[in-house]
This record gives sequence, structure tokens and C-alpha cells, in this order.
Amino acid sequence: MESVIHWDQSILLFLNHLNNVFFDNFFWIVTKRDTWIPAFIVMAFVIAKTQKKESIWIFVAIALTILFVDQTINIIKPLIARLRPTHDPSLADLVHTVKNYRGGRFGFMSGHAGNSFAISTFVSFLFHKKSISFIAFSLAIIFSYSRIYLGVHFPLDIIAGAIVGFCTAYFSFFLLKKFRPQAVNINNSYQTSVSYNRFSDISINLITISLSSTMILIILYSVF
Repeated sequence: MESVIHWDQSILLFLNHLNNVFFDNFFWIVTKRDTWIPAFIVMAFVIAKTQKKESIWIFVAIALTILFVDQTINIIKPLIARLRPTHDPSLADLVHTVKNYRGGRFGFMSGHAGNSFAISTFVSFLFHKKSISFIAFSLAIIFSYSRIYLGVHFPLDIIAGAIVGFCTAYFSFFLLKKFRPQAVNINNSYQTSVSYNRFSDISINLITISLSSTMILIILYSVF
């Protein structure tokens, strides 16, 4: 176990020390949940417009998924009681921080990683488009990595949170597909492998553009 912890700390310090002014600004903006609200609004609009009254089941499933992930991680953190790097006496003076942000006392698991991978997994299953899946998981990785860059999470915190988020979203989507198949475009509840996609190319492109535009704006803001 000690070797795992040592490895975890070494990887953290290596990645955390790959820093500069641009990435300080970039990851500080990326890690804020409010940054992604416009893109989420666009996504919610597309789901509501396409799925109409069935969209309520999707929104409820997503909300319950995030709630479960949040509560699970909040329960685990004080039980494991692993100090964040920024609160660990042996590491606090070694990690690079931004704007003196240090987070709460305990860090295992990462709520940011849990929520981002939960949303990415659910969205990927829902839209069933490679472009959406690629962008969603790429952003989840960047969003999660921001926690390492800011020095508030170890790599294992991120990995554990991502696993919880992925598994919760997978199970949540499975239940939605089983008990409300029409909400996720399944045309036969007894043949769940057969599906069709109601989301038009225009809707998919709108979501892709909103997510990509958000990232471009973050990059531009970080530069200037």
C-alpha cells in the first residue's frame, strides 16, 4: 500500500509541476462548474426540443445520477479521510497552487471527476454519436486533470471518482432504458439492443459547437 501511495504522490508532483501562467489561467477557468453552464443549457434545450415530454425522465435521471455521485463521494471522503495534497504536511509546500486555492480538507474521491464522467457517460449513451462521445470524455478528462494541476487531488482521487461516476451513469441509463425506453429512443422495450436516434444532425452539431466554443473561449481568455 505504501508503494501505491508513493507512486500516487510522485505522479501528482510530476504533473502538477508542469505549469506556466497560461495553464494557471486555463485550468482555473476550466475547473469552475459555472464555466460550462451555457453549454449545458444548449444541451438541455436540444433534449427538451427533441424528446418533448419524455425529456423530463432524462432530466430526472441525470439529476438523480449527479445527486447519487455527490452524496456517495461526500460520505466516502470523511470515512477514508485522505488529506488533499494541499493539506498534507509533507506535500503542502511542494505542490503548485493557483490563487492560493486549496480546497477542503479531504480529497478522496474527486467530486469533479465523478460528476464529469457521470455526465459524459450518460450523454454518450443518450446521443449515441461518436463526435459527442469524443468531445464529452475529452472534456471530462481535462476537467478532472484540472484538479491535479491545481494541486487539490491525487491521481487516484481522480481515477476513483471517475469510476464511481461512470458506473453510476451506466446503471442509471440502464434503468431508464429498461423502464422508460421511449425516453432514450428505444422502440422496443424487449429488444434494447435495437434503437434509433431522433436527434438530428443540426442538434448534434449545435451541441458540438457549444462545447467546442466554450473551450475556445477559455483558451482565448487564458491567452489575453
